[in-house]
Amino acid sequence: MTSQHLKQALTQAQLELGNAIQHRDHWNLEVIRLQSVVKSLAIGAVRTEKEEQIAEEMNFQLGLAQTIEAILNQSGGYFSPVEMRDTLRTLGYDLARYANPLALIHQTLIRLTADRRIQSVNGKYTRSRFYELFAPGIPSVGKPDSSGPTPRIKTR
Repeated sequence: MTSQHLKQALTQAQLELGNAIQHRDHWNLEVIRLQSVVKSLAIGAVRTEKEEQIAEEMNFQLGLAQTIEAILNQSGGYFSPVEMRDTLRTLGYDLARYANPLALIHQTLIRLTADRRIQSVNGKYTRSRFYELFAPGIPSVGKPDSSGPTPRIKTR
């Protein structure tokens, strides 16, 4: 090889190296972009999955609260948390997904009482006084517990 050929080969190798570096830089930037996309999608997917779990949990608890309130309103009786759990099971309500459904039921009863949607008397729960005043003729459904005190409505 002559020096002219060597210079030409060197120039050609430098051009190829420059192209390779440009391609490498392009693909490095593409890798970084795709890593960012994957990271964002992964965070979104995990967040979405968690949000779905939270929404499902809230729907379940909302459904449980509504079911408990309906049982109390319809029965007019007094229920302990254990009796409420048994009634829910009898009605076919799925409590199997929780390790301790009784704690969830008790917490729901406490929350409904705090919201004044139901009332608590001597550790048993019944429909609210509002319900007694504005819907007194509703027929009983479920198993009312007669061991609780009889609610009295003040009239003028």
